[in-house]
Amino acid sequence: MFKRLMAGLLCGALATTGCASSGVRTAQVAQAPVFDQRVMKDYVEKLPAGSRVRVEQTDGKSFRGTLMSTTPTAVVIQKNTRVPEAPMEVPIARVARITLDTPTGSTGRSIGIGIAAGIGATLGFLAILAAAISD
Repeated sequence: MFKRLMAGLLCGALATTGCASSGVRTAQVAQAPVFDQRVMKDYVEKLPAGSRVRVEQTDGKSFRGTLMSTTPTAVVIQKNTRVPEAPMEVPIARVARITLDTPTGSTGRSIGIGIAAGIGATLGFLAILAAAISD
C-alpha cells in the first residue's frame, strides 16, 4: 500500500511541477546605464565589414544584421529580414551595445534535444507507474 501511495505521489509530482517555474521572483529596479561613445566608436571601427552583428539601442530596441561600414558618428547596418530593406544608419549615440552574432546551433539539433527530453520523461513516468502497478 505504501509503495502505491509513494508511486502515485511521485507520478503526480513529475506531471505537475515545472522545473524552471519554481522560486521567488522579485521586481528588479532598472538603473540608467552609462554609455561611453568614444569607447563604442573605437570598438565598432575595429569590427571588420561584413560581420554579422546584434545591435542594442539605448531605447531598448535591438536587431540583427550585417555591418556594412562605420563612420565617426554612425554605423551602417543591413538588417536581416525576409524582405530586403535599405541599409540603416544608426548614430553611435543611440548604440548601447553591439556584439558579434554567432549562431549557437541548428534548428534540427534543438528539435532532437526536445524530442529526447520528452521521451526520457515519458519513460520515467511509465517506469514509476509500472512499479506501482506490479506491486
